[in-house]
Amino acid sequence: MARFLPFPDVRSKLAAMDASDMLGVLRRSGLLDPLRGSAVAVGLGRWVPSLAVGATAGSLRTPFGTAVIDEHGRLTWSQLDRRTTRLVRGIHRIGVGRGATPGILCRNGVGFVVAAIATAKAGLTPVLLNTGSSAAQLEEILGRESVDLLLVDDDRADEFSGIDSDGRIVTVSSFDRLEAMGRRRIDPLVPKIAAPVLMTAGTTGTPKGARRRMRSNSAGAGILGLIPYRSDDVFVVPAPLFHAWGFSNLALTLALGETTVAIDRFTPAAVVEAVANYDGTVLVAVPVMLKRLLVQPELDLAPLRRLRIAGSSGSALPAALAIEWMDRTGDNLYNLCGLTEVGSATIATPDDLRAAPGTAGRVILGCDVWVRDHAGVAVEPGVTGRLFVAGGGAFDGYSGGGGKAVIAEAMATGDIGSLDSDGRLFISGRADDMIVVWRRERVPRFR
Repeated sequence: MARFLPFPDVRSKLAAMDASDMLGVLRRSGLLDPLRGSAVAVGLGRWVPSLAVGATAGSLRTPFGTAVIDEHGRLTWSQLDRRTTRLVRGIHRIGVGRGATPGILCRNGVGFVVAAIATAKAGLTPVLLNTGSSAAQLEEILGRESVDLLLVDDDRADEFSGIDSDGRIVTVSSFDRLEAMGRRRIDPLVPKIAAPVLMTAGTTGTPKGARRRMRSNSAGAGILGLIPYRSDDVFVVPAPLFHAWGFSNLALTLALGETTVAIDRFTPAAVVEAVANYDGTVLVAVPVMLKRLLVQPELDLAPLRRLRIAGSSGSALPAALAIEWMDRTGDNLYNLCGLTEVGSATIATPDDLRAAPGTAGRVILGCDVWVRDHAGVAVEPGVTGRLFVAGGGAFDGYSGGGGKAVIAEAMATGDIGSLDSDGRLFISGRADDMIVVWRRERVPRFR
């Protein structure tokens, strides 16, 4: 079947990136720093590629630098690396072996970051649970994913009371106890890359666990090529870390040795205060957060003009919102479009958003996007059809079984849209527009 290339007549600068361009991108981001390279090599010598490498590299390169901040305090890179290793030992001590499946039910904060890195060091595949999920959803997910260790925020622990007979529910405040129980050492190598199971949004049914494995690193290079991240950036993150967008930014901050300021409960004032107090340079948000920041007449948005990058993803970015944001805070807005199942696929830069407000951007290096009609035939630029994406993360199917339609290794996104003659993607709607409203209840049990 004929394949529609996203750039039939126009090659993007990124798609044509040569070796010298790539070196420039890596140099700007700080990844070519010799000390960082040596520290990463040590991390890779102990762990396979995962969040663990960034934690170890950061502790070697800048041990007293700040790794993560939340409303309760901060951890240096040395503290983060030491705490996560001790937590792994404690997890082993209570009998949780390498075949176990941990669940992480934590809002943005030090607890989430420690839990995510510790499970990576243990070679476990964590299930990242949505803290906004209803009790019925959580009960179903915990059973379906066979979760046998739950790392949970303290204020959610009561929902699981009466079922913790074997000590397999661990609150964030109990991490210290587990760390103190640690055995003398853990195996220096993790046998396999343990990518987390991410929950889909659940807008068209019960959230499903998406299992992914990395197919290539080119998509990561493509993102760095279009978004000018630097190793001295301070990321202010109100977007949920348990979603693909937030988690991918956590992985990025760990890889680049940057500081993460985790905001556990989004309010416009909390975001502005964090940017001002911690000299934030990058904001990781979803469109509704950007909108709420702009509609607060009593809020002084001056600190937001310091941002070099305001990254938006997770839902469609309205054209009017993009223009208003840039008019009021500067041309710092980058819109990313992708799927939990395959990762980011397109990026709209500020220039794209000025030239074509409402665009989801251009296809990034390492990804492909096709627009096909109902018969599966690729259509020409400007024609609306079903979107198919092949990204840097290979989708291995849903943990409960099943998957999405695939043509020529590209997966249907469930969206409809079109590509213009300059290679910019526009999404016009969903192929299956069903909205589900969930009711919160107490969780009676899980297995």
